[in-house]
Amino acid sequence: MRYLLPWAIKSALNRGRPVEQFLGGFEHDGSPALRWLTLQPEDGGVTLLLYESYDQGGEDSLDLYDFSEVDGEQGDPAAEHSCATLEEALTLARTEYGAAPDRWVNEGVIQDEYRDYIARGRC
Repeated sequence: MRYLLPWAIKSALNRGRPVEQFLGGFEHDGSPALRWLTLQPEDGGVTLLLYESYDQGGEDSLDLYDFSEVDGEQGDPAAEHSCATLEEALTLARTEYGAAPDRWVNEGVIQDEYRDYIARGRC
């Protein structure tokens, strides 16, 4: 099972492991780009990070982490939110970025989500 149940999200964060969600594509200044979220544990809370990079991949190049950021330096988030609780972070992810509550994956599995996005014709 690729997607994490709520208890598994909490468990991953409690173990110090981030979880991610692929949000899909958008256009930035006429170029295809991608968005995804990361929830990572922080002392006393959770940090919600939004990443935006150019869609530079294909079937043989799925590592979103290596793609050029839309704005900023490589690896810099487009937005960062410190939240007191996991519930607050999940609510913010849903309301601010349209994250689905049942589409969170373990760190690194986001490449599988990107591969599925490509297979669907990048839609």
